[in-house]
Amino acid sequence: MEEARRSARSNNCDTCKLLYDLVEYFGVEEEKEITVDAPTYPRDTLTVSIYADLDEDDVVLDVFVPEGFESGHPLIRSSPNVKKVCSYSGDDDSFVKIKGWLEECQANHNNCNYEESTLPTRVIDVALEGNREPFLWETKGVTGQYATLSYCWGKSPQLKTTKGTLSEFTEALPTGDISLAALSAIEICKELRIPYIWVDALCIVQDDEDDWLREVGRMCDVYSSSYLTIAAAATSDNTHNIFCDQYFGSDQRIASFPFRGNEVYARISPFQDHLGHPLGLNFDHQYSDQLAEKSWLLRPSELPLVQRAWTVQERMLSKRVVYFTGEEMWWECDSWWYCECGMADEEKYLGDDQEKYPGDDEEKYADDDDDDYLRELSAVQEANRGSFDWLRDPNRKVPMTLDRAYHKWGQVITLFAAGDLTYANDKLPALSGLAHRFKAMLQERFNFEDTYLAGMWRRNFERQLLWVVSGHVPGVKFLTPRPQGTNIPTWSWMSVSGNVQFISDERDMDFKPRLRVLEVSTDLVSPDWAGRVTAGRLVLEGFVVHNLRLSAGPDPWDYAAKIEIPNSNSFASFNRDTSSNLERGPYTCMYAADLSGAEGMIDKLDLEAGNMFFVLKRSERIKNAYERVGMGVAALHFMTTGLWDEASKETLTIV
Repeated sequence: MEEARRSARSNNCDTCKLLYDLVEYFGVEEEKEITVDAPTYPRDTLTVSIYADLDEDDVVLDVFVPEGFESGHPLIRSSPNVKKVCSYSGDDDSFVKIKGWLEECQANHNNCNYEESTLPTRVIDVALEGNREPFLWETKGVTGQYATLSYCWGKSPQLKTTKGTLSEFTEALPTGDISLAALSAIEICKELRIPYIWVDALCIVQDDEDDWLREVGRMCDVYSSSYLTIAAAATSDNTHNIFCDQYFGSDQRIASFPFRGNEVYARISPFQDHLGHPLGLNFDHQYSDQLAEKSWLLRPSELPLVQRAWTVQERMLSKRVVYFTGEEMWWECDSWWYCECGMADEEKYLGDDQEKYPGDDEEKYADDDDDDYLRELSAVQEANRGSFDWLRDPNRKVPMTLDRAYHKWGQVITLFAAGDLTYANDKLPALSGLAHRFKAMLQERFNFEDTYLAGMWRRNFERQLLWVVSGHVPGVKFLTPRPQGTNIPTWSWMSVSGNVQFISDERDMDFKPRLRVLEVSTDLVSPDWAGRVTAGRLVLEGFVVHNLRLSAGPDPWDYAAKIEIPNSNSFASFNRDTSSNLERGPYTCMYAADLSGAEGMIDKLDLEAGNMFFVLKRSERIKNAYERVGMGVAALHFMTTGLWDEASKETLTIV
């Protein structure tokens, strides 16, 4: 670094002076190693890397000029992957960017064709023209263009539509009382010339249960037909403004420098910030087990919105989403995936509209354009690339089999279950929109009809029963008591609050169900087949052992418990479903599946295979019925040796 200073002084080298100035600006000590890398591809620009000892103090700077400007140096240029981030997401430049994304999508993305659709039952007319205040409009089935808001309600009170205020709000909304989140969303619609917006707190009559259940049952259509979803990703409460200062656009991260009569920018590269970002790419090599929620909720404190269970269907059903975060704005649609800083541009979803930069090597994109590439995307990668089109649009080219569709449903559930709900009774309604869309997809793509059963599907029900609650995802959720008042049967993962994984899907093991489903049903609260239930009943035939005891009472926060194996000093471990207190016994175990072994062994046990088993207890609510308390996974057969010695085939009812 000292050489650059001397060269700038003695030889009047403006490049050396620029190098010295930008490194000094970002507070880098002189003894650190400085590496200057010329751009490799025409779409790249110069980078300056400052290394100390390869730790968090290291800095990589992108040196560039905005598009349409010149630097006076052939290696310092504009790049689609290096862009200036606005310092505040509510300024004029921010809206210019959003309008640009929206116009590009509307004009050039064949995959994102938008047609005006039937408006939701109620929308907010944002009053684009004249001096009128925004008001609630009963649409009566007319068509039009509208936006939707995705945000956290939080714990603060907010203005809601009730039976008592409905008539008043159709005249004018009291803008002084509207939550700041909704008010800033209305401002966004005005700037983008979108005439209407749907906000749940105001467009659903909150104290009318019939209206609430009916409108929540239409969430699939509300979000999938929206022109644009506005996601207040950085705010944890309705009282917060959607707009905020953006870290990537702050003076700490980006600065301008005079150079050869021009203005050159240097920014700290956001590459490290993108790794593991909840909206960022899911790099396969980052994680050993690639759990679905690792990308969506790896760093949840940064984006409160992704901690919300309702968000999952709002994101997956929306054709276009603009995210407002504390770092930068993000754009997601069925063709492209942008972040404001440009870092995501290299990793776009490669759909029908893919364009290549001049000078790119064709071979670089050969694998990406292959259908095999699209086929192998996981549900998380698709969530991160705006390509849940397999769910929204059955005519898109992403290949899909019926088995793979159900596999993806399991991954979606993993994402959903990791989210939080203020009201436990909202769990089924919060997934209702996705269930409706999934069922429609089965009909459209495969001409297949299936029955929905409290978050699960009848077709491969035996496999879907093989779920566990896991605590090995850091910083997401702890084991909790079973939520009360939901009436969701214990055989459904919906009955618990925790990280749910379908073991056969996550570990890709060759599971063989070893039980028969004789009967399964749920009783519904409303006509919405994906809505709340009053009860559920499951009748299984399989091998059963009764009168088992726990080896010791587990601590409430302990995910594992141990069941004693009769006539031995051994025990079999199982994952608890909840933190509810477990007495020593008695318990019943039912053999559920083998981790390997031959097909067609429903009528006998394979004691040489690893196995999975349900841990059940007698129901105190319903006579002659059982409730699930956990699931055991024995990877090797000797881990349950002796447990099944006294097993006999029986029929049990689980509620």
